Parts: sequence; structure tokens; C-alpha cells
Amino acid sequence: MPTPKRPPLIDAPAYTLREATRLTGISFGALHAWSYGGPATSRRRRARPIIQLAGTHWSFTNLVEAHALRALRKTHQLRLTPIRAAVRYVEEQLKVQHPLATVEFKTDGVHLFVEKFGQLINASQDGQTAMRVVLEQCLRQIEYGHNGRAARLYIDGERRLIVIDPAIRFGRPVITGTSVPVEMIVERFDAGDSIDALAADYELRTEEIEEALRSRSHLKADAA
Repeated sequence: MPTPKRPPLIDAPAYTLREATRLTGISFGALHAWSYGGPATSRRRRARPIIQLAGTHWSFTNLVEAHALRALRKTHQLRLTPIRAAVRYVEEQLKVQHPLATVEFKTDGVHLFVEKFGQLINASQDGQTAMRVVLEQCLRQIEYGHNGRAARLYIDGERRLIVIDPAIRFGRPVITGTSVPVEMIVERFDAGDSIDALAADYELRTEEIEEALRSRSHLKADAA
């Protein structure tokens, strides 16, 4: 029998739900609802997931999708029903899977998402503008590959010193341009190593070590 074709690294299941919680900074409960759908009630069937998983584990693509939605969640109290409808609308209009993790979303999808979401919740023009600004800022943290899909996610904003790359360290956060894990730096610092000593050992700049320590929130379980 032919060997089953492996999915590309960006779509390969690589993270448990709890790991995805640490890496996105979104609560366990919220990610569970986004990826498994809302519970069935007497008035409705089980809701469709917003983020489509490949099996039971999260992929790098799923992290990027959550990253985009998290940007809005931090700024606006968004209900799941209009989010789900807006994402489905973008998916149908762009004719691509995982639209939140494609370059098309960066160019055309933001407008589609904000327009649809604004209609669903009767958002003011100012509210829609605010959502668009937040999403555009968030998408600057994503680097896209030649196929138009998200390839790297910089978790420290536009500083771009800490990156998640599915091809490096199994997609765990590292110092950009290296394979030095952020988690290792945090553990050594907590054990008593100084910033200067860590910079010397790994041949890094002190600002890179400092940024790794600031990003420790991405390694804490059940971040809010």
C-alpha cells in the first residue's frame, strides 16, 4: 500500500490544546470553544468550530488563526456567533481553507471580515475602523511563504526577535535567526544565570535575551 502523504509542516498536528494555550496567551476554555465548537443546547445544535483542527492536536496554522482572533479579543468583547459567521464568510469569499492564515486575508480578507462582523453586530464606523487597525497591526507579526500561507509568527510584536517557525525546534519559540529555545533561556535565568552570561554562552545580544525573558508569558499555562 502507498505511504500516506504527510501534511506540510505548517499543517501538521504539533501542539496539544494546553501547549496552544501557552503559545497564544488565550485561555484554555476559549481555545477549546474556538476549536471544538460551542456545546449543544435545547435551542441549537452544537456550534461549528471557528478553527478547524487536523485531528485532536493544533497545527502552526491553527496558532496563526488564533493569533489573529486574539488581537480582536483583546480589544473588543466579541461574541462567538458573529465571529464564526464572519470567518465563514471570509472563507467562502476567498475560496481558501484557513483564510485567517493566508496572505489573501492580509490583503483582502481583513476588509471582508470587518465589514461582515460590523453588519452582524451593528458596529459603528469608528468601531469597524478600530477592528481593522488592530487586525492589520497583528498581521505584521506574520511572515508568509511562497505559497501564500503563514510560515512564521513573531510573538513579540514588530520587534521580531522571538519567532515560532514550524521548521525549527518543532515549532517552539526561539530567538530569531537561531535555534536557541526561549524556554531554555528562561529556565537558565530562573536558575541564576545572568543576562550577560546567557548572551555570551549563546552568542546573542543582551536585548535578545531580555526579549526572551519578556516573552515568558507565552510559556505560562492558561494565560488569560
